[in-house]
Amino acid sequence: MHLSHFMDMAGEDWEIRRNGEVVSTVQGIRDKKKNKVDFLPGTDVQEGDEVCGAISKQTFRISRTDTNIAHGEVFAVEAYFNERTKAAASGATSHAIHIQNMNNSVIQQNSPGAKASIRVIGAAEKQSVSTILEKVLSLLGSLNLSDDDKEEITGDIGAAQTELTRKTPKAGIISTCLNSILVKLTAAASYPLAHEVAQGVQWAINQIQSLLGTM
Repeated sequence: MHLSHFMDMAGEDWEIRRNGEVVSTVQGIRDKKKNKVDFLPGTDVQEGDEVCGAISKQTFRISRTDTNIAHGEVFAVEAYFNERTKAAASGATSHAIHIQNMNNSVIQQNSPGAKASIRVIGAAEKQSVSTILEKVLSLLGSLNLSDDDKEEITGDIGAAQTELTRKTPKAGIISTCLNSILVKLTAAASYPLAHEVAQGVQWAINQIQSLLGTM
């Protein structure tokens, strides 16, 4: 399975800037824990470039690049960064939240009387998420992933499970954890797996995609 299958679900457009000039705009998936952005194979991104997210509105300077190889083919181009260099052109830091509604359906940031309703998940979604997390946890030992990746999946599962225990679990936190898990499951699916494990991984991928489409 290729990374491109998940770009529409978990990715965003990134401007790649070199010597102050935009050289391309491509889709990528940011991995916050590893301070990197995964791009499709063939993406021209180099050490010293800046990448700017269209949604996150954050710009990072690339410190090094690497390739993620599966089955003798490049799965992703990994662009690592050490720090955020600046906010995007607007000059403001963006905080992304899932907005359900605003008074008069108008977003009035920093305006008196403005009330944002952060999307929370219901009982049915909680059960679905819980089932997925338990399934992924049961598969973890059979996946051909690095110890670091397995540790990150375990951390994402723990964070999501903690959020599920809250009275009003926030969809934004759950979707962030699921997105991170989805990227790693996609990588795991590119390696040979026992039939039962492969079926379980594909089931989890399909379920996560379906859930993310509603959050």
